Amino acid sequence: MHLSEKSVFKTSLLCGSFIVALIGYMPDVINNEGLYKTFRIVNYVLFGSLFFLTFNIKKIGYLRVLFVYSVVLYIFLIETLLFLDLGFKIDFDDILQLSIPFIAILIGYNINISAKRYSNCLIIYCIAALMLSVYSVIYFIGSFTILDQYMVEHKNELGAILSNSGAILMSMIFLKDISKYKKIRLILYGAIICSCLLVLRARAAFTALLFCFLVVEWLFLKNKKNGFLIIGIIIITAAILYVYGALTIPSFLNDFFLGSNDLSDLDTISTGRIDRNIAALKFIFDYPMFGQLTTSFYLEWVHNYVLLKVSQYGLVGSFPLLCLYFYLIWTIISKISKIKEIRTEHFGYIVMIIPIIISLFEPSFPYGPGSVQVIAFFMFGYSMKNSLPQTSI
Repeated sequence: MHLSEKSVFKTSLLCGSFIVALIGYMPDVINNEGLYKTFRIVNYVLFGSLFFLTFNIKKIGYLRVLFVYSVVLYIFLIETLLFLDLGFKIDFDDILQLSIPFIAILIGYNINISAKRYSNCLIIYCIAALMLSVYSVIYFIGSFTILDQYMVEHKNELGAILSNSGAILMSMIFLKDISKYKKIRLILYGAIICSCLLVLRARAAFTALLFCFLVVEWLFLKNKKNGFLIIGIIIITAAILYVYGALTIPSFLNDFFLGSNDLSDLDTISTGRIDRNIAALKFIFDYPMFGQLTTSFYLEWVHNYVLLKVSQYGLVGSFPLLCLYFYLIWTIISKISKIKEIRTEHFGYIVMIIPIIISLFEPSFPYGPGSVQVIAFFMFGYSMKNSLPQTSI
């Protein structure tokens, strides 16, 4: 097969796997267990085919992130097998959850597609996510109205999909060579995505996207003449206006974050997350070494990745997971801080902000759900390959 034909085929597989993953969250699919499983299998086949077509084992040893990730996977697998042999209560869920993003990084790093095709794939993903979100809002809620109660059971997954898409669009808007017409179109897409996030009340995802926007805005302004002065003036002005009551939170944001709850009742606002996280901290102090591995005590689902893993496996069992988690955060911060002008190859670092921020509020992030976060880790791998300088071990 000719090189260009191979590239087209890989691009088609990539777009196909992204679209199938999104279709799996359509209301008609996710409410039908049999159909949902079928789409998951199709997605695994497409994603697996792309992995085998792009796999190059030498690249694992060349790139430090891949090397560290593979070492952590190996250590945690050995640790899991050892804990099972000792009779501890543990399964392979975390191994699988870690493996899918690892494969996504490998694909992103190994795939040979042009920046233009890469951008086209991202646009296709964002448009498909846009259609999914609008249809889900109409199907579950009926109109673009922020309600007190949550109407969508899988709002966290939809929220992450929308935030990832929003971060991609946001990054594209700040490209230097983008046309005015395309920028307006991307802003319109982003506005619809933000509206859907608000209606779905995906608060963690919206917070992550807001933080991502601040980072992108900072990157844009810091390299302008007197950029830091502009940033300082904006912050001070906003603070003064807020103190004197001239800057107030819009009512729709109040409904979005608080619903019908009072600001003084933080645990109700957080739907019990604060109490569960405090309980997890107390549990960690009681069982610091091995957590729930050595006790039958039941701890409710903790909504923070670090607290969840330490409470599940203790400091000993969770050590490799925490090392990888904080290493990824350090890598993302390091890469973003070096960006002088936002380019296509930087998108992956910016989008990775989303799963990291959401992991502060939701337990399955940043690595899961796999079908949701595969786009972020794929883009991260692509950025690690195409942005300079590359970091090797």
